Amino acid sequence: MVERSFARLGRIDLVISNAGYGLFGAAEELSDQQIEQIIATNLVGSIQLIRAALPHLQTQGGGRII
Repeated sequence: MVERSFARLGRIDLVISNAGYGLFGAAEELSDQQIEQIIATNLVGSIQLIRAALPHLQTQGGGRII
């Protein structure tokens, strides 16, 4: 999606990473799979977005990631 967005728009000055979710309830009630899915979305997903967008921002000489 990042590749397609930069290709289509040419220049993007702002990338907002706001994907995430949580589960409500007692921590001891979460399964290992639920914990792994939360970490994959909230942490790993943000890192992957940054890694995908950063080369484009560097090439264009700037931009922001929030």
